[in-house]
Amino acid sequence: MARVGLVVCLATSSKATLLESALNGCARLDATAAVLRVIPQHTDSMNNAGNCLSERARQRSGLERENDLNDAYMFWMRALDVDSTHRMARLNVALQLHSRGQYGAYGLSDRESSAFFCLQLGEFAHAVVNHERALALAKSIGAVNDAEQTLGHILKASIPACNWDNRENFVRSLVKQDERRILRGDGPVLLPFDTLLLPIDGATRLKTARAQSRMFEHYETNLPPRLGDEGIMTVAYLCHDFNDHPTAHLVEGLFRWHRRLRDVRGSRQGTYTAAISYGKDDGSSYREIIANDTDAFISVNTLGHNAAVEEARKWPRVEANGALVASGPSIAVDLQGHTLGTRMELAAMRVAPVQASYLIFPGTSGASFVDALFVDRYVVPPETAPTYSEKLVYLPGCYQINDYERHDFDRMLSSQEDSVDIMRASYNLPKRPAVVFCNFNKNDKLDPTSFGVWMSILRRVPDSVLWMLQPSKERAFEALKKNLEAEAAASGVSPSRLAWASRVPKARHLRRHAAADLFLDTFVYGAHSTATDALRGGVPFITVRGQSFPQRVGVSLLSNMGDITRRPASFICESLRDFEDMASNLATTRRRTLEILQRALIEDNDLSRLFDTAYFTHNIERAYKALWEAFRADENQTRRHVVVDDPRSSRVYSY
Repeated sequence: MARVGLVVCLATSSKATLLESALNGCARLDATAAVLRVIPQHTDSMNNAGNCLSERARQRSGLERENDLNDAYMFWMRALDVDSTHRMARLNVALQLHSRGQYGAYGLSDRESSAFFCLQLGEFAHAVVNHERALALAKSIGAVNDAEQTLGHILKASIPACNWDNRENFVRSLVKQDERRILRGDGPVLLPFDTLLLPIDGATRLKTARAQSRMFEHYETNLPPRLGDEGIMTVAYLCHDFNDHPTAHLVEGLFRWHRRLRDVRGSRQGTYTAAISYGKDDGSSYREIIANDTDAFISVNTLGHNAAVEEARKWPRVEANGALVASGPSIAVDLQGHTLGTRMELAAMRVAPVQASYLIFPGTSGASFVDALFVDRYVVPPETAPTYSEKLVYLPGCYQINDYERHDFDRMLSSQEDSVDIMRASYNLPKRPAVVFCNFNKNDKLDPTSFGVWMSILRRVPDSVLWMLQPSKERAFEALKKNLEAEAAASGVSPSRLAWASRVPKARHLRRHAAADLFLDTFVYGAHSTATDALRGGVPFITVRGQSFPQRVGVSLLSNMGDITRRPASFICESLRDFEDMASNLATTRRRTLEILQRALIEDNDLSRLFDTAYFTHNIERAYKALWEAFRADENQTRRHVVVDDPRSSRVYSY
């Protein structure tokens, strides 16, 4: 029986809660086992039981670990005994057998399983080959849906490896294919986040997001009435990545300043916060600090969707004196959106009467259950509003919160040549005066146009190098390095001029920016937190004014640097040619200008509002108040965008 049908069938019994919990990928073993006692042949629950045991094995060692892995294997094999076509069970068996050195064992004859298995290991080239063979087979037997899905998998396996062969035709074919799939009621092959990585227009991105979000709209809301003191603002933040992850690096100061501002204003004038975490506890200091700075840290990682939403709605409960603050949060802010690890089901079931999307997914959710999106006038100019499904909330300054309080490090001045050369040597970079260009975006954000312009810059700047981020998986790095070195050679640039930065802890990463001279932006999905890391680390940043949200974040960052960068708008280019000329000139004839700018960034960064976490928190609290007042005035939530002016004007208005 299909998953949705099964949930409906059992909706009136206590079995429904158990089943829903078991179907969640992070389900507890006891809930999964309970479902199997009721429905012994339920293959999804068998597969999830194996997943739970496999996950637990990662936390164990010795005989306990081996027993969990063996039990996981038995659950997956039980699922395949019932349904030999169960894709995820086949993949799980294949992965475990491969880890034991049984390369030709069960499951690996299936090309699709082989391809996904290769992706898990970062073997992108092999994944593409297996997907291509699966595509040929699907076409030969007339399996239209499999062929369409596999076409998308080929592109997705190519993106992180920077395999750009026939990329334009692939993208064009997939966009047309997804238009047909959406019209006939099938889900798109390209996910909303995939569309941000590709040169796709805003209207198509909106259609894709809407089609994807419809998958969650069958969940029942059943939002109870909110009780308590309406004058107190309560905000629940939902996220998978409250751990050592760029999301937490950005937002940890937000919770700290919510609390500090409340201490200044008084309990009735402040904002109470909860972090609803559905990701794993990595034991990091980031997670610990967020847990300490929020009023409640609620982990729902092991709960099914219904139970997770119920738990989130229980907060806040009572103050220390026993008085009821409120029953349920006023506003829920989804920090994840359509990104890896998301649980859109929670938002679909309504954690709060007002729900907003913020920060990590730079685009429209396309969801009827997401009421608002926090932006600024640089990333989403008002004329582009029709390509967003949400009410747009325009924050003053930059929409991206930044926090570096814990990383108050001694940044090297560029004039300290000996120190810089020592650092460069430790990262296998050339000594000064050789120029080090850098871009530390993840490899899936690289694109052929950006890389082509970068190679043109290297050709114009003798002895310069390009320093990029190395993937954490060795085989993924091998594939990426091979492809980019081939692209460089084809552009007339020696592959030896490509340098690689391994992944290191945040503080060390910030310090090593002292070895770089200039950060070059990407043009389809630009630098976001990596750009602010560079600016904070004393490295000038140049960008191109693009058309879409993910392209324009660099414009917002530079436009809100203040006077530090000496007319920051001059580092925003209007064309690729301007970008190439500016980078080349700063590295050659205008080298003195570059050095002055580096010093200014190092000495005066703290004066910039871009890094003023308190300023940002104050403004987003004003936005929360405006959203809540608009909701209370009109619970039908007519679409009126909200503009939060600079605090000096104290204006908040709708249009």
